[in-house]
Amino acid sequence: MTTTWSAEAYWSKARGYVERAADRDTPEERAFWAALGLELLLRAVLCETHPALNADPKDETSILAACGVHVGIAKTIPIKAVIARLKKIHAEHFTDAVTAACDAFVLKRNDELHGDVAAFASY
Repeated sequence: MTTTWSAEAYWSKARGYVERAADRDTPEERAFWAALGLELLLRAVLCETHPALNADPKDETSILAACGVHVGIAKTIPIKAVIARLKKIHAEHFTDAVTAACDAFVLKRNDELHGDVAAFASY
């Protein structure tokens, strides 16, 4: 599989996930799909600056992939790092309140995917 990490591809995928969210019957399902879409949207914004910002800096293969050289399986940075980078790049939009909201939604998503509770049940 070739990784491009293009902003356009992330944006398109995010839009699809948000559309899935809108089609769901329950608030829990809508919130879950919206949380997945949020991660993709945040990565799209980061990749608009440069795809290498999405690459795991500890992994040479990932940095090479972000530059168009595909020699293996590439890894992205954690979403918390994406948010932190966006806060620095787009400080005027990623205020403390926006950053806190993104962090909270991502934590809910993590609880839903990796925990034993229905994290979005309260939505």
